[in-house]
Amino acid sequence: MPCRKLRRGLMVAVGVLALGPLAACSDDEEPAGQPAPSEEPTVAAELQVEAELGEVRGRLDRSDRRELLGSVGSVVERWWQEGYVVVGDEVDTKAAFRGFTPVAARQAVRERGVTTNATAKDAEEMTVRRSVATVDVLAPGGTPRGATARVRLVMELTGEAERTEVLTGRVFLAPAKGEWRVFGFDLDRRERGGKA
Repeated sequence: MPCRKLRRGLMVAVGVLALGPLAACSDDEEPAGQPAPSEEPTVAAELQVEAELGEVRGRLDRSDRRELLGSVGSVVERWWQEGYVVVGDEVDTKAAFRGFTPVAARQAVRERGVTTNATAKDAEEMTVRRSVATVDVLAPGGTPRGATARVRLVMELTGEAERTEVLTGRVFLAPAKGEWRVFGFDLDRRERGGKA
């Protein structure tokens, strides 16, 4: 079955936060030199993001790396938990995009067919097969100033129509008032033929 590809995004150019070389990703390939993790299904209600550190530009000690990874991972996890675990009219976009800036949240609502399962009216349930965020960090002078989360969410939708969909792309974050917030995104969502 051919893939259905939807491309949406909000690209924000902000001087020091331009993490282009750090944020390269491909839609379906695993990082070079790493074996593909298994995609055993997990219960949707227990969605947890597997957050891992990617490239760090600058110096961060071990505790700062753990703290940053936990903070960024939590933002992505809350978005996915609120935006994808439930489907159709049950999706609360206000809750899903609580970790986004106002501008990014408005864009995400407009693109909710990609950024949530709000438009998946023919689905009754979503099962997570994989949920990973690889976080690249820009930390000049030892202070984190920006991050790019390279994300991959594999979900199996069941209901009137059964299908597996894959969300990949980049989410751009910056610290604001002590919290990491999404200020932009470049996402790709497509249907994968057959079951994972």
